[in-house]
Amino acid sequence: MKLDREAAVPLHKQIADLLRERIERGEFRPGDRLPTEEELCRLLGVSRTPVRQALNQLVQEGWIERRRKLGTRVRGGSSHTLVVLIPEERWELPLKLGLELYRRAFPARSLRLSTHTVGQEGLREKIIQAVARGNAPDIALIDTVWLSEFVTLDFLCPIGELDPTWIHQVDFFPSVLAGNTIQGELYGLQPEADLSGLWFRRDWLEKEGIPPPTTWEELLNIARHFAKKPPRSRPRAWYPLLFPGGRRAGETTTYVLLSLIHSAGGEVFRDGQVELGEPAEMALQFLSELIHRYRLAPKEVVDFSWDQAPISFGHGECAFALGGSYEKALIKRAAGWDDAAFGERVGFLPVPAAPGGRQATIAGGMTYVIFRQSKSTQTAFKLLQLALSPRAMRDFCVSTGQNPTRLSAVELLDPEKDGFLQETARLLSRARFRPQLPTYARISRELQGMLEAVLVGEVRPREAVRRTEAVLCALTP
Repeated sequence: MKLDREAAVPLHKQIADLLRERIERGEFRPGDRLPTEEELCRLLGVSRTPVRQALNQLVQEGWIERRRKLGTRVRGGSSHTLVVLIPEERWELPLKLGLELYRRAFPARSLRLSTHTVGQEGLREKIIQAVARGNAPDIALIDTVWLSEFVTLDFLCPIGELDPTWIHQVDFFPSVLAGNTIQGELYGLQPEADLSGLWFRRDWLEKEGIPPPTTWEELLNIARHFAKKPPRSRPRAWYPLLFPGGRRAGETTTYVLLSLIHSAGGEVFRDGQVELGEPAEMALQFLSELIHRYRLAPKEVVDFSWDQAPISFGHGECAFALGGSYEKALIKRAAGWDDAAFGERVGFLPVPAAPGGRQATIAGGMTYVIFRQSKSTQTAFKLLQLALSPRAMRDFCVSTGQNPTRLSAVELLDPEKDGFLQETARLLSRARFRPQLPTYARISRELQGMLEAVLVGEVRPREAVRRTEAVLCALTP
């Protein structure tokens, strides 16, 4: 057993890692006696303090037990269990894939998962209550925008504390690493990513000989074309463009609005300061004119639920829909298409560029985190390493239609069967994540309310931006 005295990892953590790995690989089996403190000091060439710290850590994690006169032995009997909280059952799949790989790699160590599905709506509150009671889960899957709040509350264990070198050996997209990093520390391990963008009927545009839009002006002109020439006869009002426009659609509304602001060259925050300004006014004006001036979108978008636009798109009730890549399954189900039919009929682009701006996409999604209260942080980390290995990530993303967050997982996609994922994965390299702030949930609601107020005609874009900037300044530390 060798230690790296130049590494940033403390000696006691290195010792604990060495012993844990030998136990996992079966070199020390349940009931086996470990070397004494004195023997470990001699073998490793260290003092007793880091050895004792390492052994105490392994006791807390449940790997070993220490008894007077009997020495230090590897624990046997019941299996090691990790408690996991997830919002939906589908998020258990990466962990199951990781567990299978863990059991292959460490056949001598029995590991189980105690997984609790609590629903997206109740997940955040459930986690806060568990931490307050001192019984946080080992692992949870949370929205990436909760990271900042949980880090501020000191709930989460930074990945660098568990292994400061691992993150430099894996090929996550840089945007994904940035979106999961708070105050210079990586806290989230993201198995997939969602992207905002523009859904369009590829088959309808090809039939008309029209290329997909890349600017606001092109989108406006093509939408006008389809307003005058619907693809099929319509018994009722026909609007070529749909999007979520209010609070009822929740975060999907924020995704769309942030994308349009970015496409106009703007930010919500810059260098820690609120900065909506002219780009936000432009985005609000554009969306408002789509409804009130050009009659290309219905005024009812302010009352849309998050899934209404993609479902209508799948039913053929519009040519374009602003939304997110996570809506693919909804569109397929609404249309009754398989993957081949979907690929022939539908395209997905970043949000078109505003005048003087550029195409933009916002990234988000769910991320796995490890809690400081966990007694098995290293085991939890090892499981997540395996769950996010390239092949496991590829298998999960193909089965769910989510976007892989590692370049090596993208490379494993089949160009014939997984063309859509390859297409959207390219957008991830230039995507921006939503602002990482402890008060993000309230900020998001203010942005949704700002758009809704403009679309219903309650206030003009400039005044809406001014009011919202004042509120966001009050919400920002």
